[in-house]
Amino acid sequence: MTLVNLAFLCVFCSGVLVDLGIEDASSAYLKSDKYVVRLDADVHTKMEAFMRKVKQNPYTLFVLIHDNSHVDLTR
Repeated sequence: MTLVNLAFLCVFCSGVLVDLGIEDASSAYLKSDKYVVRLDADVHTKMEAFMRKVKQNPYTLFVLIHDNSHVDLTR
């Protein structure tokens, strides 16, 4: 299991998507991947889009969890 897959599983198993009403229980597992950003060539574009969404919705709580324990971005 890759770290990305583990992140998907953690998001799903936490139940946070269903508890917040973002996804329903039947589709939460299939859609949990859209809430995890992969560290790939598109990461900067995805993060810029996320930050635009945050700035456009000042009364919405956005949660960003950054896990860099497995990668060194300075190399």
